[in-house]
Amino acid sequence: METAAEKSEERDSPAHMLGRFLGWTAAIFLIYVASVGPMLMLYKGGHWPNFFSFLYEPVGWMYKSTPAQKPLGMYFHLWDPNDWDDQGNMRGWGK
Repeated sequence: METAAEKSEERDSPAHMLGRFLGWTAAIFLIYVASVGPMLMLYKGGHWPNFFSFLYEPVGWMYKSTPAQKPLGMYFHLWDPNDWDDQGNMRGWGK
């Protein structure tokens, strides 16, 4: 049976700390990407100031330049079906 000191040393090990860091980084990244959907809805409704759009430019780059285009576009369609078709393609802004 492990003692409390052994459990504490295991939690403080570099491998455990790296795992926690990577886990939190992945969680924050997923929350950031998932927040694009509500942002699209707020922006199209006129409730999101345009000067905040720079916060989501990396997601725009991901859509345009990576294989994540289709899944991102399909997610965007859930929040803004007027500008994104159900296949994840952008119909065009301002329609």
